[in-house]
Formats: sequence, structure tokens, C-alpha cells
Amino acid sequence: MVCQNDSPVTEQWTQLPVEKTLTIAGSELGIFASHSIRAGPFSSSVGVRADYFGLLGDVAVSPRITGMVSMAGAGGIVGGLGLYHQFPTDLPSILFDALSAQASLPADSMRNCELSLLRQAQPLRCWQATLGYHVSPGGLFVSTCELYYKWYDREYQYIAPDVQDVVYTKDDGALALRPQDGRRRVYGAEVSLVNAQRGWFSYSLGASLFDVKNQFGNAAWYNDWTNVGYTFNAAATATLLHDHTVSLSVSGSGGRPYCPEVVRTDCVGRKSALVDTTQAYYSRRLDRLLTTNARYGFSRKILGTQAELFIEIINLFNYKPVLEYVFNGTGFQAITPFGITPILGCSVSF
Repeated sequence: MVCQNDSPVTEQWTQLPVEKTLTIAGSELGIFASHSIRAGPFSSSVGVRADYFGLLGDVAVSPRITGMVSMAGAGGIVGGLGLYHQFPTDLPSILFDALSAQASLPADSMRNCELSLLRQAQPLRCWQATLGYHVSPGGLFVSTCELYYKWYDREYQYIAPDVQDVVYTKDDGALALRPQDGRRRVYGAEVSLVNAQRGWFSYSLGASLFDVKNQFGNAAWYNDWTNVGYTFNAAATATLLHDHTVSLSVSGSGGRPYCPEVVRTDCVGRKSALVDTTQAYYSRRLDRLLTTNARYGFSRKILGTQAELFIEIINLFNYKPVLEYVFNGTGFQAITPFGITPILGCSVSF
């Protein structure tokens, strides 16, 4: 039963079963070299990394340079510039989604089609700049503050926020990847505080603020779907009677944006989910994340080997925020994480 001009029409058709196995495998090799120079309070480091991405057939070279000025008790200033390359991690899943829908393709043609698409891709490229300051007052703790800016200039430029298809069909029917002329910018700040004297008790505090924007085909900038805005963490560990260790940690972040969707019903009563283009894209945020973990460990040294038995409780207070919404055929179902999760294990170090 299909809809034609908002009226139900019955059509008969036959679909033969099709079985396809998709496999993408390839090597990735890298090498890194660096040279450090120190002259009094000044120090610097120059490095370069070369990567070979086998699936893409591309070699990427990433140079980096850092410099630091030490001001004794007043702390130190660290700055850096660099280039970073990465395999476009979204491609495999996007390729599977695109190719699995091509029922007309014979099974023995899938591998060549995948490789031809991958050969069109380039490694993602990111230019980075950082500026940080660290100080240790009285040697009691180490405090660090860092500002950073990242510029990505090889992103896939989607047509619009609600049309994010990397693989498309050309006029001649062949599949192709969109050009990698999209842009992304990220800037933010991170602060941390860690006790310097590690005795029976240790602690750490950290927080970050950042902003992530993607540029689409209409030249406008939009929030990235991972743009949670802020993160924070705190941890404390105590060692009792030499053999017992107790720790507690808390981490959290802002809820990421959620793409608004609506339920559509066709003329025969079937329901489906559809992106609501009348609303501001990512106009709604999911729940904030807050996780508390606890850990207890008992360790002993046996014949020169350090062994520890431990129990760790993830999500101690059973916090269940909404992480996503999925359409279940009739409406949207909230997806929440597992509740309290105990982990019992052991570790051995030589």
C-alpha cells in the first residue's frame, strides 16, 4: 500500500533477497621525530609527524613547534603552533549506509565501489595554536590555564544542517563524495589544579569552556552536534594502611544540541520521523551529564609483583540523563544510559 496524491493505492511487487558483506580494511603507518633546545629559562621543541593512510592512498606531514619561558617561582608560559591530520572517521559508516541501499549493485562490485569512493577522500586537516600558563605556588599544587584555537579546512561541506549527506549520486548515476572545502572552527580554554606532593592523599580539579562551529553551503555558521559548551571534573584518592586505596571522582558536561524532529503520518496511517526544518536547527539541548564514580582497591606485593583487587562503581547515584531520542514507529523514545554499574577486577604490574 503506497500513497499517490495523498490517496492509498495498492501495488504488487516482488523483492528478491540480497545478501552483501561489506569489509573495509587498510593499514595506517606513522613516524615522528623531534628536537629540543634549552638555553637558560628558554626552551623549545620542533617536531614533525608523517602519516600514511592506506585506504586513502595519501601521505600527510604534520609539523609542530612549541616554546616555553620559565620564570622560576612565577611559573612558566608555553606556546605552540602545529598541524594535525586525521582519517575522516565518519566515512566508513556513511559508505555502508550509502552502498547498502544500492540493491542493484552486484555483491562482487561493492569492494571496488568502496575503494573508489575512499580514494576521493583526503585526510582531515587541523591548524592549532595554544597558549598556556602554569604555576606551582609553594610547591603545594600545580595550576595550569591554556587557551587554544583550532581551524579545520578540509571538512565536508554539507548543503544545510538538516541535509548532511557526504555520499551523493551524480547525473550519470555514479556515487561520489562531496568536496572537502568545508570549514570548522574551535576555540576554548582549559584550567586544571593538581596537588604536587603525592603522599597518602591526592586530588585534581579541571574545567573547560569551548565553542565549536561548522560552516555549511549557505556560508552560515552552525553549532556542531558535539558542542556541549563546557566540561568539568574532580577526583580525590586516599591510600590507607599502605594496602587500601579509596577514590571518588565526579565529571560532567553540558548537554549536546538535539536536532528537532516531528512525526509524520501518511495517507495509510504509517508514521515516520522527519527533521523539522521550521525550527532553528539544534534548538534544543539534551540533559546535562553528571557522573559520580567510586573505587576501592586492595593491593599486595608478592614476589616482586604488585597485584591489586578492586571494585569500581560507575554512576554511583544512578543518574539517567536523556542522551538521545529515537523514533520507535509511533513516537520518540528517550535513550538513557545504564544505571549503577559495578566492576570487579584485578591488575598486575611487574
